[in-house]
Amino acid sequence: MNNVIRMLNSFQISDYFTKDNITFILATIGSLGTIYSMITQRKKISLSIQDFRYKNKTLLMYVAFANRSRLPISILDISIVYDKICYPCVYIPVTVVEHTRHSGKELLSHREELSIQFPISLSSLAGTSGYLFFDKLPDSFPDAPTTLTLEVSTNRGRAKKMKLSVPNL
Repeated sequence: MNNVIRMLNSFQISDYFTKDNITFILATIGSLGTIYSMITQRKKISLSIQDFRYKNKTLLMYVAFANRSRLPISILDISIVYDKICYPCVYIPVTVVEHTRHSGKELLSHREELSIQFPISLSSLAGTSGYLFFDKLPDSFPDAPTTLTLEVSTNRGRAKKMKLSVPNL
């Protein structure tokens, strides 16, 4: 019992509140906060193919993009993975669809739709859609696949492979 009383008398709280110990505690709290935010706020992005047209080694898809995380994200690149080879989409917007209305020889309206421009910036919990255009696909690419594997590169982390179902049209 005397040993316990001597130990309590010699115990001084100021011995534990040194500059080094306070720095260590703050660094540990900061590291735990960073790990927590990395786990809870990782990228949650989804894609769905709305329309699909393949002809003469070119592919046109209308795709819906959704950012399901609370942090903004930018899609930098999208490629089709076929036979373990990546085929990137065309980054510069090109005319992919034209709508023209005539009345006899008179032109009533003409509208062009372009493929989506990269990078695709999505704010938190937001979405967008647009045409993806792929050219120079291999001859062996199937005319009517049921699924496609896309590799999506973003500004947050490694590229993510996604297996998407192709709608029956």
